Amino acid sequence: MKYLYFSYLKKIKNYKFYVAFSIILLPLAVLAENYSFVNEKKQKMERKEDNFTSFSKPYKSDYLIQWKAENKGKSATHPEFGTMAFNAPNGDLIEVLEKRKVDYRYFVNPTKPEEFFVQQSLGDLHYLKDGYLMTMDHHISNKGNGLFEADKQQEPVGFNTAAKFSYINTPAGKVNFNQWKLFAINQTNQEELIAEANWSEYTAGDDGLYITNIFPGIDASMKVFRGAIKTNFIIKSFYLDGFKDLVFRDNLSVDNVSTTLQFVNVKNENQAADRVQLLSANNSFVEIGEAVAYPIHGDKHQRFFAPYNFKNNQLGIVIPVDWLKQNLLSGNVIIDPLVTSTNTLAQAAITGSRYDPICNFSLSCDYTLNVNTPPAAVFTDVLINFDYLAQGACWMEDGATRFTLGGCVSPNTTGFYWFCGPPGGSGPGTCAGTNISIYSDIASCMPSPSCLTQALNFGLKFYRSCWGNPVGCDGACIGAASPWNVVIQGQTLTFTSPAPNQFNVSATSVCAGQNITATSLGSQYGVGPYTTNWSLSPTGIPSIAVGSPAVINFPTAGAYTLYCIITDACGSTSSASKAITITPPPTAPSVTSPISYCQNANALILSATGSNLEWFTVPVGGSPTGAPTPATGIPGTTSYYVQQTVGGCVSPRAQIDVIINPFPTFGGGA
Repeated sequence: MKYLYFSYLKKIKNYKFYVAFSIILLPLAVLAENYSFVNEKKQKMERKEDNFTSFSKPYKSDYLIQWKAENKGKSATHPEFGTMAFNAPNGDLIEVLEKRKVDYRYFVNPTKPEEFFVQQSLGDLHYLKDGYLMTMDHHISNKGNGLFEADKQQEPVGFNTAAKFSYINTPAGKVNFNQWKLFAINQTNQEELIAEANWSEYTAGDDGLYITNIFPGIDASMKVFRGAIKTNFIIKSFYLDGFKDLVFRDNLSVDNVSTTLQFVNVKNENQAADRVQLLSANNSFVEIGEAVAYPIHGDKHQRFFAPYNFKNNQLGIVIPVDWLKQNLLSGNVIIDPLVTSTNTLAQAAITGSRYDPICNFSLSCDYTLNVNTPPAAVFTDVLINFDYLAQGACWMEDGATRFTLGGCVSPNTTGFYWFCGPPGGSGPGTCAGTNISIYSDIASCMPSPSCLTQALNFGLKFYRSCWGNPVGCDGACIGAASPWNVVIQGQTLTFTSPAPNQFNVSATSVCAGQNITATSLGSQYGVGPYTTNWSLSPTGIPSIAVGSPAVINFPTAGAYTLYCIITDACGSTSSASKAITITPPPTAPSVTSPISYCQNANALILSATGSNLEWFTVPVGGSPTGAPTPATGIPGTTSYYVQQTVGGCVSPRAQIDVIINPFPTFGGGA
């Protein structure tokens, strides 16, 4: 089987026994969100350790100039300008902010602008604030004075360490909770207060708070999710002999609500234990799922579903002391009453997993996600992001997923699934997958490049083994813990070779009037066939040559930029350029002309002032000779030509006229 392992329980210290008591309170329309783990696009999952000690800073891009080029107008003033969004694709990419939608993002690679990343989600990635679509991010930040809040979401959550409570801001009111007291029930069924919560010794980080000795011998971790806080109690010592039951009791309250709060049991015949909703005026604020206790190294049959105990606005979870002692003898015990909301953001689109009566993964609840891709592109990778939550009767190994495109499925081997298996998948918790590359599994079903936008119809198959509700698609046992999103990576038309070697020239500096040969090194991506145009303008007009290789003449001296512009069948273009220097010719050599001789006189060899002189008998063309000595035997005028070469460039020819004067004629006597 293909296992994906993620840590869902953090062992704080190496005590002989500890008990983790965990609770998540969520408002309406919110659930746990996926994490952004760096996995270098490998098909594997990584364990995530909770961070309760430090705060991460937003990742600022090193390519602000490129961000400015891609984001104009209102996008240039976006509060997240120049910052990589939480749960975005890996790398220092540029997000084109004007393309943002509630469930959509678009990125380009600053070092390779033709490479793009499209992120489409079945569930929201953003929320609207002050006219901008802002990234949902459940991590907390330090607000000062003991306040910590995850406010980058529609329903912020936070902690008031001075007042010793946590809260969720729901549309119906602010729900305050984690106001704990520890009780024990004696042999006469009377509750005795053991301790009140002590928040004086805590650390805080991205994922929430860790409180040491919240009760004597008991620590607590309070982990944040999207609109949720999960509380674990870790019992380090246990000295309650003589008592029947241990009761952890939380006092819940709602600001701005004057009516009395109610706890309503919503258990049905398909559930192993109670679920509870907190109501005010018949409005549900939170829903508390099945409370389950189990030895951490035991099997499912050793689990105990703890009853709830109601007292005014207080909710208690009752654990029998004898059961706890017995199970602690064989190892640590987890007490885990996870809580979900009635209509979480993830569940609104992904209602749950499908029960399989034969304890296999043969039946699934199926979901679809359409991803629109840019035209004239070749797709190079497909990444999947999805988390599922195991709670109540289910462990993480009881859930599984597959992803489909057309007739292709990932994993593409029969009997393989994406899920969290033993040992990391034993027990309840979140099985998280971020940026899983499924391209190798579905490449044969990816469409060919097209000049039109293409919609890729992806599928999520959500499985559950023989635990939980056997009717329909249900998320109470194995449910969505995050929106499901798909990242399509691709490239539009570009040169085969990267910059600055997209094309070659025979020379980058020539003399005026000479030629160079320019050769493109090839085109790729986009939609073929491709054409090649050469121009001295970035627009390609006017064209000075087409095809490759091309012979290009430069008649005039100067500094030029030669552009190679490739175009695909869709009219998409990509260009590259090189600087070409055209050197002016040197001046003609300095000469003395005309030169006169008498017929049959002794002439001197001709001379000129210049470098690398060459002599000719014709003004254009001909073969060069050395400096000539004029012949004087025949009267008349003969022209000679001389040129010089400086820096490889040839000058115009200077003309020297040699005049041969005839002997004078003398008259006869009488």
